[in-house]
Amino acid sequence: SADMALAVGGTALAAQPKPWEITLQDAATPVMESIISFHNLLLWIITIITLFVLA
Repeated sequence: SADMALAVGGTALAAQPKPWEITLQDAATPVMESIISFHNLLLWIITIITLFVLA
């Protein structure tokens, strides 16, 4: 019904990514927490490699 759509309609977009975000959505499981941690580690490694190559 329309009332239900209005009541929960906002939650459908609550965790959507936004432009220019480099972080992931909040983790809901321990596996996702590990993935986010690995992602953050790789971000630093890639940054260091890029700076080394550009130097």
